[in-house]
Amino acid sequence: MRSLIPHTGTMCLLDCVEMFDDLRIVCRASSHHRQDNPLRYRDRLSVQAGIEYAAQAVAAHGSLLAQQGGNAPSPRGGMIAVLTDIHWHTDRLDTFPEDLAVMAEKLADLPQGLNYRFSLSAGQQRLLDGELIIALQDIVPAVATPI
Repeated sequence: MRSLIPHTGTMCLLDCVEMFDDLRIVCRASSHHRQDNPLRYRDRLSVQAGIEYAAQAVAAHGSLLAQQGGNAPSPRGGMIAVLTDIHWHTDRLDTFPEDLAVMAEKLADLPQGLNYRFSLSAGQQRLLDGELIIALQDIVPAVATPI
């Protein structure tokens, strides 16, 4: 997973990709149980942290599609620009013993971003769902300036 997303260390929240195709990705995560989860606050992991899990699934989807295409495009940075239609079905993620299933489905390629629908569940329990737009920008490599 670490090679598919821009995060490192404990901020890499996803464990694996279970499946993906041109429009969808399903990832598995167990990091909601870890005490060193960087999104914990006062020894709790809010369901709101699930949005970052979804964003990482979207990033992994983009990386896998680029690899599959054989001609990976220039790396692009992204950030969550818009959240809509968010539904919380619980208060916390860390109270569920099952691994998290993180699903993201591409709804549209936008001129400067991507629109995805996402959901998180544990077992048969839906925890969070909604839509997000990721704003993309080209990553410009740092160039050393001569002194």
